[in-house]
This record gives sequence, C-alpha cells and structure tokens, in this order.
Amino acid sequence: MLHTHPTQEKHHTMQTEMQTNTQAMPAALAQAAVNRKTLVPELTAHDLMQVGYFTRPVEDGALLADLTNPDPTMKHRIVIIRGAPGVGKSEMAKAIARAIFAKTNAVSYIEYLTHSWTSNEQLFVGPNVQNIAVGVNQPEHAIIKGVLWRAAEKSCTMPVVLLLDEFDKCQQRSEALLLGFLQDGRVQDSDPQDAGGEIYACLENIVLVITSNDTRDLYEATLRRAFRYEMPFLPEATEVQLLRKWTGAPVAAIQAVVTAARTIRQRGSSVSAQEMAYLLTGSRRMETVEQLGFLIKGRLMKQPGDLTPNELANLSVTLYNESALPARIRSEGGK
Repeated sequence: MLHTHPTQEKHHTMQTEMQTNTQAMPAALAQAAVNRKTLVPELTAHDLMQVGYFTRPVEDGALLADLTNPDPTMKHRIVIIRGAPGVGKSEMAKAIARAIFAKTNAVSYIEYLTHSWTSNEQLFVGPNVQNIAVGVNQPEHAIIKGVLWRAAEKSCTMPVVLLLDEFDKCQQRSEALLLGFLQDGRVQDSDPQDAGGEIYACLENIVLVITSNDTRDLYEATLRRAFRYEMPFLPEATEVQLLRKWTGAPVAAIQAVVTAARTIRQRGSSVSAQEMAYLLTGSRRMETVEQLGFLIKGRLMKQPGDLTPNELANLSVTLYNESALPARIRSEGGK
C-alpha cells in the first residue's frame, strides 16, 4: 500500500503525468473548457483490491459506483469520510488514486493536512517569501500555488484526487472558501498576464476526499454536495487476512490480537490495523510472558480498562506460545 507521512501538504504526481503535461497550461485550460470531457474512469471495489486496498465490499462498492458515475450531469465527485482514528479514511483516497492510475496511466494526487490556521493563501495562492527575499525575475516565481489552484490546473488534462485530511480542524472561513470553489470551479490565477486573472476547474475530473474526526460540524451546504460515508472498521476476517499479509505472523496469534482489538473498540477506544501489526511484529522479540504483557499495554491499550487483567494475561500467553517462543526456537536453531 502507498504510505505517506504528511506534515502540512504533499503533492504526488504519477510518472506518466509528467509525460502528458508538457504543453503550455493556458492552451490546455482553454481546450478543456470547450471539451468538458469526464476523465475519471468508473471504479469498483474490485479495482481497489487490485491495487492492494482491503475493501468493505458493500460500503466501498456503493461509494465508488456513485463517486465515479460517468453521467455527464455529475458535477461534483465528493465524499466526506467520518470514522474512528485508524479506520483507514486517508488510505481510501490513496487507493482511489492508484486505481485511477491503473486504468488511465495518468492521475494527479494532491494531499493536504488541514489545520486551524489554514488560510486563503494555502488554498488558492500565496507569496513565496523565500524567493521574494532573494529577488525574482519572473512574477510566477514570487507565488506559491495553493492546493485548490493546483487541483483546478491539473483537472483540465487528467483526473485529480484531492485529499483534504482532517478538514474539520480548519476554521469555518476556510470551508466557506472551499464552497465558493465548488460552486463554479473558479480560482484566482497566479499569472498576472492571463486575462481575467482566474481559471476554472473541470470539477467533474476532481475526486475530492474530505476526512473528518468530528472536531466540529461541517456546513449543511458542504454535506449536501457530498456522499457521506461513516467508515467502519474492516470485517474481522478481512483484518486477519490483512495482518497475515503485512506481518506473516501465525494465524492463531493474529486471531487473538484481532479479537482483543475488537473488544477494546467495543469499550470505547480505537485500535488500528497498523497498531495490531506493530504488536505482532514486536511480539517475536519478547523473551518472557511479562514482556509481552508490557508490549500489549504499550501497543494496544490506551486506557487501563481496555482489557481486563485476565484478558491481558491470556493474550500475553497466546502471543508467547504462538509468536515469541517459535521465533526464539528458530533463532537458537540457526546458531
């Protein structure tokens, strides 16, 4: 799976895009405005599985059928994904980008981690302070294109997947700016030589993925434009399959960890598949049952009551017998 570690903003472009985006952008923008051709291919849950994403067949299948509907009246392709931390909200956007690239050989993936100080400049266009300080010869070198400006620019020649991660952290003013963009796709142009000083996005070519942890409520106008997805954790059997692929751990050890994680979730704490993978990988290096108990507390439990003492002891013994002890035997046998 594609893993990224965003700070504030990242922009990922598939290699083929660099080969297909060599013409002058103003000409491409003008041609796209005439053609208005939908470039986003139809996707299914199977397409995500083909690029390594473990799906929820019912939920993800319904989302993709709606989000990539080829009907020409489909002006917005927006999904708002809510769910517990670690459920895989941002990974969905990356998987969609990979699936689109697998079908079209061209996609622009733009990822932006929003925050309380997200500004107009970061969404549209702002000054490049570093370049201005040293002096610039060309006006375009004095600015930095924001994520919406770049999405609009790219959407004229290829599909775009734009992830606005943790969007509920931004101020309402930033959400209002996004709504203005979604109204007609208009953004301010950074090139002062362009007539009108603005460009228009091909909104039908932008798949906008908004994730939220419900820090605040989003505007009703934002919700109306989107497919609203309450993302659940993967089914138990799928989590076992995923962890088997990631870690190669014994199935008995994986099943014990997944069962414990689901118990913890029922008690109000969140446990991600990645946290379970860290536990399974680390369990091979533990020398005693007591060490395993401490590892479980550090990797799986966030509150003292997430697991009872008896549940913690049983899981520690299971991981010792299924993972730690066999690993030690293999290690000693190889000496």
